[in-house]
Amino acid sequence: MKAVIIILIVVIVILAILTVVFLVLWLTKSTTSGLSQICNTTSDCAAGLVCQSGVCICYQPLAPTGLKATLGSIDGSYTTVTFTWNSSLGSGWYNILINGPTVITATKQTGTNYIADLASGNYNIKVVSVSGSCGSGESSPASLDFNVP
Repeated sequence: MKAVIIILIVVIVILAILTVVFLVLWLTKSTTSGLSQICNTTSDCAAGLVCQSGVCICYQPLAPTGLKATLGSIDGSYTTVTFTWNSSLGSGWYNILINGPTVITATKQTGTNYIADLASGNYNIKVVSVSGSCGSGESSPASLDFNVP
């Protein structure tokens, strides 16, 4: 009987130690930090924030660079156009506005490309970086004029 009690006490002590270790690890786990939270690198911060001097801050996102339009296949009266650009520091997502014979507004695009089927004509595309965690922080637009034959 004494042996069973000793085994139970040992099991209880081990479970208590594991519980304390688990709680310490859970409370100190690395999480994505919000505004003004402590960070080591930008990857420690929420989308649209950057780590500067050990603190997550809002960063007015830079305008996307390298905006290109690549004409693809023709399907009837539409041509598939692929737009690509380089990611920009501080961007949570991108808003896209295509003006021409076909008008398209696409918001909260998280990738650095967008595909549209467009009728022939002259167009302008604007891509704006938006800071996801900094309210309405927007970059100046990257802009490109192009023609779909």
